[in-house]
Amino acid sequence: MTVFEKREGGFQFIEEGEVLTPPETDRFLRLLNNELVSAGLAVRRARRVELDRFMEYSAARKSHELDPDCPEVGTGAGKVTAKAEEAWFERRIPEPYWAWKNAVLDRQNAAAYMSQVSKQVEIMRSLNKNANDHFGTYRGGGK
Repeated sequence: MTVFEKREGGFQFIEEGEVLTPPETDRFLRLLNNELVSAGLAVRRARRVELDRFMEYSAARKSHELDPDCPEVGTGAGKVTAKAEEAWFERRIPEPYWAWKNAVLDRQNAAAYMSQVSKQVEIMRSLNKNANDHFGTYRGGGK
C-alpha cells in the first residue's frame, strides 16, 4: 500500500496518521532524491530561459533608449525613478518585457519547488530514523 503520492503541489501523504515502515521511508527518500535532481535541472533550465528573455528584452530596449522621450533616471529636475523608466519601456515593448518578467517568475517558482522538495527530504530523513528506531532495524539489516 502506498502512503504517499506525487500531486500538483509535490509529494503528499495519503494517510497522514499511517505508521511508516523503514522500506516505505527508504522508498520515499529515493523518490524525493530523484525529484530533487529533477527540480535542480528545472531551475537550471529556467535560469537559461530567463537570461535568454532578458537578452531579448535588452535588445528590444536599445532602439528605444535613443528616443528623445525616453526618461532619464536620477534625482534632479526632470529625472525619474528606475521604476518609472521601467514602466515607460514596458508600455513601448510589452511582449519582450513580459516574456522576461514571466521567465523570472518561472525561475522563482522552480527554485521554490526545489526548496520545498529539499525540506521534504530533511523531514523524511527524520521519519526514516524514527521508523528504523521503532522497528528496531537499521539500513544494513536487523540488530
